[in-house]
Amino acid sequence: MARPVGRTVLKLVLWSFIVGLALKLMNVTPASVLRFLGTTAQDIFAWVVGVVEWAVPYLVLGAAVVVPIWLITAAWRFLRSKNG
Repeated sequence: MARPVGRTVLKLVLWSFIVGLALKLMNVTPASVLRFLGTTAQDIFAWVVGVVEWAVPYLVLGAAVVVPIWLITAAWRFLRSKNG
């Protein structure tokens, strides 16, 4: 059974705050975490942009096929439920 999105987001925000507070109490900064990971925020951003630029064309291509099929199927189910 799927959970409501709002509840999940609230839990993520709450846990992020708790972990952030704990890290702050240990004098851990975002810069020190990034240094520990061996990368910078710019490198991470560039990687994310690259992934998005790679994925979006495939997403759009797939959606051009999947969405119309889903719409037809949803309409068919709706019409069948109306008739009987």
